[in-house]
Amino acid sequence: MLLFFYRAELNAFLGGGRGGDVGVGVSGGGLGKTGLVVGSRVGDREIEMEVDAALMGTSKLPDGVEVKSSSQVAFSASKSDGRYDQVGLVADVVQELKVVFLELEKRAGNKKDFFRLLERVKQEYGPLGGHPSVGALTGFVVERASFHLTADEVDNLWY
Repeated sequence: MLLFFYRAELNAFLGGGRGGDVGVGVSGGGLGKTGLVVGSRVGDREIEMEVDAALMGTSKLPDGVEVKSSSQVAFSASKSDGRYDQVGLVADVVQELKVVFLELEKRAGNKKDFFRLLERVKQEYGPLGGHPSVGALTGFVVERASFHLTADEVDNLWY
């Protein structure tokens, strides 16, 4: 095994080198007196590089950096301290809910009127029970409702 890895040094030692090409004792194909690498065949150099890589290992990642696979990467909406400044379906439904609560306030509506008006919103936007932001919509309704909603009513609000 040692003969395989230190073949260049062994050949230089046993063969006495070629004139002034004697190694200076640096392991892994050291420099000779003329500055040329002893045992500079392509196969020897590849072996040396593999041995060096095995001895040193891989480099350490900087603090706070880690390697993730593409299946572990996901993007989510940022929390915006209670503001509903999103664009799209959620913003449209929130606007409709504001109109519903404004109508209830003007007409002194009750819980029955709220569910009737909410049905109109659900018909326009479809069932929202599986939407990722349904929790924000439910929180918006619970905050602004002037009447008590039971846990069952809150759970079935968007179905």
